[in-house]
Amino acid sequence: MELNKYKIAAFTSCIRNISFFKTIYEDIKIKDKSNKAQSGDLVLLRITDCNSGYGIVEDYSAENVKLNKGDYIVTTLGNRFSGTNVYGELLKSKISKGDLLFQLSISGIYGNYAFVENFHNNGKATEAELIGFLEYNQKVLNIKDINNLFNNITKRNNHSINIFVFGTSAEVGKTTFVCNLAKTKPNNSKISCAKVCGTGRLKDKNNYLKSNCNFAIDYVDLGYPTTYKQSVETIKNIIKNIEIISSNNADYCIYEVGGDMLEGGADTILEFTKSINAYIFI
Repeated sequence: MELNKYKIAAFTSCIRNISFFKTIYEDIKIKDKSNKAQSGDLVLLRITDCNSGYGIVEDYSAENVKLNKGDYIVTTLGNRFSGTNVYGELLKSKISKGDLLFQLSISGIYGNYAFVENFHNNGKATEAELIGFLEYNQKVLNIKDINNLFNNITKRNNHSINIFVFGTSAEVGKTTFVCNLAKTKPNNSKISCAKVCGTGRLKDKNNYLKSNCNFAIDYVDLGYPTTYKQSVETIKNIIKNIEIISSNNADYCIYEVGGDMLEGGADTILEFTKSINAYIFI
């Protein structure tokens, strides 16, 4: 069945290149057979319980959309190992139509297992039923197929100044610190802000831009909904590419090392800073 036959309540913020998505929208089909679940795969879900958990989802314009039972949303699969919020992942090798999935973040990441802290809206995640995987040209769509907007930059600008901001965990004020730091930029200079690991959210990027930075990027732009459960090699490639892209767009590059220190890959980012000239805030 075609995706355009459904009334969609929200296309979540994992879909960054929405203009390209719209060009292929009429040709996207729903694969309702069992399929291997991979982080970043795009799926159609029907909300079955939104009285607990987040109850909202961030759409592609960074607006929060209130969810109602029976709503259809287009979103992504992924993992999140938050020590302060929701802990969940893709455990089953294959998932099928009718399987129950759980919302792991406001940005709309869903997994088939979730543990929620008791203080987080009754300790239960928002639930949804899998309708099917999004398929285009007989291939399951992944956000890597849609989001990668920066394929043409391959060489670092060695004159940029790099600043990395680490925190002891999620929700300790890293984004606020980065935004305030960006406001102090010297006259006639350009600043870029980037989130390099953790759980992607478009609101964070928009906050960077509102704080006077000239350019903003995160790993979702490169096709990764989160950096949780990614290999060390993948995280190395993410930070390398973001650093190269940022250096070509600014004189001062500020990097927010988001999420939880070990689970999100912050230790790999810290090791990377040894290979470039960098100032580090923890």
